[in-house]
Amino acid sequence: MSNAKSKRSPAFFFVGAFVVIIIVMFIANQSKDVEVALEMPFNEGIRSLSSYNNKLLAVASDGKTFLWDWDKLDKKPETGYVASEQAYFLDPDVVALIKQGRSTSLVVSNFQGDKIKKSILLDSKGSRVFLIVNRNQSALAAITAKTSDSEGRVDHQFLNIDLERKKTSKITSITDKAGDIQLVDFAVSDDGRFIAGAGKKDHRARLVLVDIKQRRMLWDKTYDNPDRFGSVIFSFDSKTIFAGGSDGIVYLFQASHGRLLDQFRFKGEASTAHDTASVQNMTFDPEGSLLAFTYGFKTYIFNVKTKEEIFSRRLVQNLPGPIVFSPGSNRIAASDLRQGKKINIWPIPSQ
Repeated sequence: MSNAKSKRSPAFFFVGAFVVIIIVMFIANQSKDVEVALEMPFNEGIRSLSSYNNKLLAVASDGKTFLWDWDKLDKKPETGYVASEQAYFLDPDVVALIKQGRSTSLVVSNFQGDKIKKSILLDSKGSRVFLIVNRNQSALAAITAKTSDSEGRVDHQFLNIDLERKKTSKITSITDKAGDIQLVDFAVSDDGRFIAGAGKKDHRARLVLVDIKQRRMLWDKTYDNPDRFGSVIFSFDSKTIFAGGSDGIVYLFQASHGRLLDQFRFKGEASTAHDTASVQNMTFDPEGSLLAFTYGFKTYIFNVKTKEEIFSRRLVQNLPGPIVFSPGSNRIAASDLRQGKKINIWPIPSQ
């Protein structure tokens, strides 16, 4: 019996060693192109990632903030706390949504979060609040979503935010029957004129466009395909709306009338986490020549002019979170929604 075991032992150890080598090679292949992995001790998963004035800001689910200089990513980040999942870096300040009980306020603080500079009440009815800012940070807006159980409806209020005067003004509102509507993402155009909303209605994809200056809804449309939109973003000239579909396709619409113009389709099969996945985390590079987004487990990058896919890869180990380009458009930062994970900085192949 012991002889039989001893004869099998070399083969067993050989197979075991071979398996270990394969696993190590797989992990190395997955991470060999990572330029740097940014450590964020004890974070609860990244919910916001933005780049402005050569700074990279990450906001975790527990409100912890991490700030790096793109030219010094090997250095430890500055850290702070804003008690919010929704925050933007307005160098040198941070603007964030702070919820206390049923009230939600917009708070401007220093990065560390220990000095409040401004506070504006946005909602006192327990509504869900979306905070949006355009790329050049010239326009700031909020959308509140309140479900009324007694009346069976959902009320969306669109608010313009004036930080200088510390006040808000109502733009317009949308009221729908509860269950019929779900707007999940919003964007404000770079010229500060429009707000777009994306979601679904009656199992059809839905887009809405609001004129901020005229304080009215310009159009509200549904589309047969796909069954919903999960994200929305404006082109740099504010003339085109990019909407991310549940089918993994990015749809391009004329902003003035909502007419479908084109589509971005990635190559091959997508790996999705679940059947409710949709295109998320859409972002442009600083020049507006590249569009990146996540779908399922992968991140995709397209050339906007040629509509060709130039990059597709799984950039994080678990669930992809927000992504953002570096100032020089030669790198992309990829975050993870799961707690304790790193932000990976990947080089973008030259075109």
